[in-house]
Amino acid sequence: MLVTEDVEGAERTLREIWGGALCVSLADYTEQDLVSVQDGLSDLPGLLSSGPELGRLRVDVVWDGGSLQEWADATYGEDLVAIEPVLKPVG
Repeated sequence: MLVTEDVEGAERTLREIWGGALCVSLADYTEQDLVSVQDGLSDLPGLLSSGPELGRLRVDVVWDGGSLQEWADATYGEDLVAIEPVLKPVG
């Protein structure tokens, strides 16, 4: 589970109802932050899908030679948006 504050408090609360394996980690962005960025990417060339994943916004596109990721990093900061191309270079 990812939380944006008070990792220890979140873990204590979860332990009241769960006794099994548990990992609570700190996230830099809320899901609302990620969804807000996601809404602004609807016109991205080659967009297939997008959604919050492990504290980042994963964006699947048909192809990116690096320019889409560079744009996302410059626009939203590094490590917020992860552009994942479906097509990969051969060879």
